[in-house]
Amino acid sequence: MNIQKKQSGFTLVELITVVSMLALLTVFVARELGQSSDDVKLNLAGTALISAIPAAVASYKARNFGNCNGITKADLVARAAYGQTPWGVDWTLTAYTANSDELEIVYPLTGSSDPETAATGSGATLAGLLAGNPVFSADPIYSTPSITAKYTCT
Repeated sequence: MNIQKKQSGFTLVELITVVSMLALLTVFVARELGQSSDDVKLNLAGTALISAIPAAVASYKARNFGNCNGITKADLVARAAYGQTPWGVDWTLTAYTANSDELEIVYPLTGSSDPETAATGSGATLAGLLAGNPVFSADPIYSTPSITAKYTCT
């Protein structure tokens, strides 16, 4: 009587197939998570430009008797405006002119996976979020790779 031992386990082909499918799945998931992360950062940038910076300007004005003379980026950051973009790049307060009573912020999109599409592409882009918003004295202007936003300090 010859008793054969039944082997259990997976063949090499089965193991390679499963590992390959897991690798492909990982690539697709990682790419989607990266895109989602950039979308979140674009929304944070929109929040900073629409809400945080105007609130900091209003706070500065309230503290300085209704004017923006001498305002600096440090003043805005001290009043809860984020000092950097969500991608870790500093934005700048480039000009305040008392004649036009405007603040000009240059907000870089450097670090975004696709700054041009993020700013000017179709759909729910940063430009789409910012366009027509009353906090700006004019619609923000995109210039590679940043957005220039003007705020009235009145």
